[in-house]
Amino acid sequence: MADIKIQYAAAATIVATCSGLADNALRESTVIQNSANRYTDAFFQATAIANSAAALTVVGAPIYFWAYACMITTQYSGGATGVDAAFNTTVQDPNALKLMGTLPLITFGAAVVTVYYSDLFSVAAAFGGALPINWGVVVENQTGQAVFSVAMQYQGIYITST
Repeated sequence: MADIKIQYAAAATIVATCSGLADNALRESTVIQNSANRYTDAFFQATAIANSAAALTVVGAPIYFWAYACMITTQYSGGATGVDAAFNTTVQDPNALKLMGTLPLITFGAAVVTVYYSDLFSVAAAFGGALPINWGVVVENQTGQAVFSVAMQYQGIYITST
């Protein structure tokens, strides 16, 4: 009798140019296509490097990570475009995105480089338990200052039989 087990794919980079992301700015990632891999879920994790030239104006102010998706067409939720680009809230609707999680920046000051790591977030959980065939991430900086960089990765999860 075969055993059913959870398997984890190698981590993959999510493409979004978030270097110097201004306060109150949003940036969307390139779409991640799940049609070939057919992952049942994906872990998401982000790393943020705080701007070493300025101190936080609000301690604990977060970076938000939102998910967007679409089925087969390119009509992404929230008006996302599926490419690495600024997410313009005058044209696009952040209320139609799904919150995956936050990364609060606790403290840093001038001449101090601080690296923050988010928790692991389930992408499928943001969509009610099923990973969409096409999905991506919108990063929202609400830290009170520009963030030096944000890097994101995901790790696909699938079921296998041994």
